[in-house]
Amino acid sequence: MVQALETVPAFYEDAYRTELMVWVDGFAEDERFGPALVFSETLCHPHGGGQKGDRATLELPAEDARALGAGAALSIVDTRRAGGRLLHVLGAALDPAAAEEVLVGSKPYLLKLDWEFRYRQMRLHSAAHLLHCFVEQVLARAVNFPETSDLQPEYGLNRYEQKELLTHEEMAAVLERLNAFTAEGHAITTYPDDDKPGFRYWQCADWVIPCGGTHLANTREIGPVKADLSLKRGRTGMTFRVTGP
Repeated sequence: MVQALETVPAFYEDAYRTELMVWVDGFAEDERFGPALVFSETLCHPHGGGQKGDRATLELPAEDARALGAGAALSIVDTRRAGGRLLHVLGAALDPAAAEEVLVGSKPYLLKLDWEFRYRQMRLHSAAHLLHCFVEQVLARAVNFPETSDLQPEYGLNRYEQKELLTHEEMAAVLERLNAFTAEGHAITTYPDDDKPGFRYWQCADWVIPCGGTHLANTREIGPVKADLSLKRGRTGMTFRVTGP
């Protein structure tokens, strides 16, 4: 049974931290996501706002691995929010009684973030915001935020409800300005709203966007952005990728 607690989001303190000693506060058999662990503190950002839930591993001492019938590490394949708790979804089933006895409250364990996955999500996430900013700049007017902003492991999608929001020529101008801007190396910051607990913002230059995701520290890390424009079914879609290492 998962305890009534909140998971401390250490990823807001340092989005670049990849390892953290964590305490297991609970084990859950979630109806939707399957077996999951709850930690008192975590580096794993949950699925939401278009960003995919983080992946990670939890390293196990040999005696704990034997008691659980598991390998040297438990694979975390997704992270989901359940109220104030974060569910770290496991890639394989565990015996609930063994999980409770061996893991919960026994000792700190080393949590290792899947950094390659997270870092690409961070690059795509800031690219998604800047694409919108430069769409507004090229069109010289305010534009409603995308109806859908979805980040996959290798690409992102911004979909607007406006039909034929911009032309292919204007899209080329958006990419030209965006890539010139990111190459200049502008700082990116995120910060909480002091009056709204749990509400956060993303800021780059003079642009401020409500966002609770994880982001880069500098636009140069995004790398060159490529995008394809789709004008179909009364909507405008932009499928984008970040290139380079």
